[in-house]
Amino acid sequence: MFCNLTGINKDVVKFIVDESPERCGRYIANTEIPIVDVETLKNNDVDLIIIFAWKVMIMKKQIY
Repeated sequence: MFCNLTGINKDVVKFIVDESPERCGRYIANTEIPIVDVETLKNNDVDLIIIFAWKVMIMKKQIY
C-alpha cells in the first residue's frame, strides 16, 4: 500500500525481499516491483535498504 500511495515503482525500487516462499516470485500490486527471496539480497550490491515492517516489533536478524 505504501508504494502505491507514494508512487514508488520498479524505477525507484529494484526489488522487495520477503522470507515467505508464497510471496516470492510475485509482484507488488500496481508497481511491477518483484518480490524475491533473501538470497537475492545477499547476491546483490545494494546501497540502501528500506524496511517495511507489518508488525510493530522488529526482531534483529543477521542477513550477511
